[in-house]
Amino acid sequence: MTGSIVVALLVVVSGGLALVKLTGRWRRRRGRALLRGEPPVREAHDVDGRVHLFRTPPWHGMLPGRAHPVRVDLLLAASRVVLASDQGVLAEVTTATARPLKSARCTGPRRLVVEGEVVLAGKPPGLWRLELLLDDAEGWAHALRPFVADDGGGYGTWGERPAVS
Repeated sequence: MTGSIVVALLVVVSGGLALVKLTGRWRRRRGRALLRGEPPVREAHDVDGRVHLFRTPPWHGMLPGRAHPVRVDLLLAASRVVLASDQGVLAEVTTATARPLKSARCTGPRRLVVEGEVVLAGKPPGLWRLELLLDDAEGWAHALRPFVADDGGGYGTWGERPAVS
């Protein structure tokens, strides 16, 4: 009798964990629809990352001031980039977007850091920071350049040296 209860409990817990994983995968894949028929030029799926939130209320189920581990899909088309995580779409930016990404940098080997804003009604915008580990981080930093605000300092790659004047 006790053994069957343990087996039933394990089946319920395993089913719940599988449902959570499938839900996260569905949220990430939903980002592909945001490309609106444009063929992806570059894409990366199931990338390990962390999201940090600053000066925001809870966003996509994540609390500010903590590192949230996520799985991310990055999709890049000619005029649009979509960053979708297990929690939902973090950013959909076009070359004509009023709020481009704040920065996209390769800060070390295999390390890409992307930052953006969260629009808050009647308040200054909050910020999000996405740290990713992927093989072609420098290539992604270069590819995201058209989607980064030109405020000086929002773009760079690991190993670059600033120009000396």
